[in-house]
Amino acid sequence: MTIKRSVLAIVAVLIAVAFFPPLASSAPSPRPHLNGTFLQLAPHHLRWTENDWSRLFDSFQRIGLSEVIVQWSRTPDISYLSSPPTGAADTSPPVIEQLMTIAAQRGLGVT
Repeated sequence: MTIKRSVLAIVAVLIAVAFFPPLASSAPSPRPHLNGTFLQLAPHHLRWTENDWSRLFDSFQRIGLSEVIVQWSRTPDISYLSSPPTGAADTSPPVIEQLMTIAAQRGLGVT
């Protein structure tokens, strides 16, 4: 009887090991990181060149971001849109279009 119980115990352990994964993995968990950031447009962005936007989005890409969330696209006095609403200050070049193009070239999403 003792041998039979030992064999059954070994079989039970083998079944448990084969069909049930361990509760805690021995591999280290990945280091948490940011996936995105907010971009709060300001009047000085109206003067940014393509090179300025490229440097910013290159740095976003370098640190592993995949999404940029534009905080706002217009204020009561300034529009950062390509087609500003009637009465809003015109932007040249259109900031939103410019940053979306540069983001797309780097595989970054813009919301």
